[in-house]
Amino acid sequence: MSGTTSTAVNYARQFERALNFPTSVLSETFFHVNILYQPNMRAVTLIVLLCVVASALALKNDWQFCSVSSECANNCCSKQYSGDGKLKCTPGGSQCVRSGSSSGSSTSGSSTSGSGTGSGGSSSLPSTVKAFRSPMSGIGSWFRASNSGDSTNGNSWCGYRYYNSDPVFAPDLNQMTDNTVATWGSNPTLWKKYTGIYCGLEANVTNPRNGRSMIMYIGDGFDPKWVRSPGSIDIMTDAFNYLWGSNTGNKNDVIQGVKWSLTGRKSAKYTAH
Repeated sequence: MSGTTSTAVNYARQFERALNFPTSVLSETFFHVNILYQPNMRAVTLIVLLCVVASALALKNDWQFCSVSSECANNCCSKQYSGDGKLKCTPGGSQCVRSGSSSGSSTSGSSTSGSGTGSGGSSSLPSTVKAFRSPMSGIGSWFRASNSGDSTNGNSWCGYRYYNSDPVFAPDLNQMTDNTVATWGSNPTLWKKYTGIYCGLEANVTNPRNGRSMIMYIGDGFDPKWVRSPGSIDIMTDAFNYLWGSNTGNKNDVIQGVKWSLTGRKSAKYTAH
């Protein structure tokens, strides 16, 4: 390797460490550029570096407004979990806009069914849904998908694996199960009945403090011993952070007066499995 090439690669590795880029990404780039442009290697190195850095810094973070997925660091621009119906960089999204289209490409895993209009209320809900037929309000706390401190192990009451990035929440288990608190372990028959009714129901959840809203889905049951009011819900951590307005690890951070209402639609992805 020539002295000029070696110097360029050393520059690249220093920038990798400073910018936290994957090992060898920049150095490989500079090595190949150097083969063509050895006489002006320092200038070329600087130009390529500036292009790479500008591209990285231009990417938008989670929940920032966007128009196409290539603008987003998470590579997904969609309306999938957007309570206001606007395109945003969506973590874990599956209806991502890949071109100039604003509709995005949907998958069966995230499709919804039902005749609900999104306004909530009893008129758009199946008769089997006895609880939460009116717009609800209570305390919005947060939980992690797999954490001993939250008594979770990555498996939802709904019978599937879930993750911190899933836009799900847990209403009062007592109300969903007609006060039986049925689980797969305690009463498999009733558990199958109630998870079939409630899991995957879509809701519009709003933080009245800052006006942030998000489309979410019932994906777990809230242990009744922690429920402080009929409308209180436990919200998956990533979705809570969005509604809260910043990341938090403080369990005392709760959304007082969180508002939510079922839309009448149901997600195929978050129904009971």
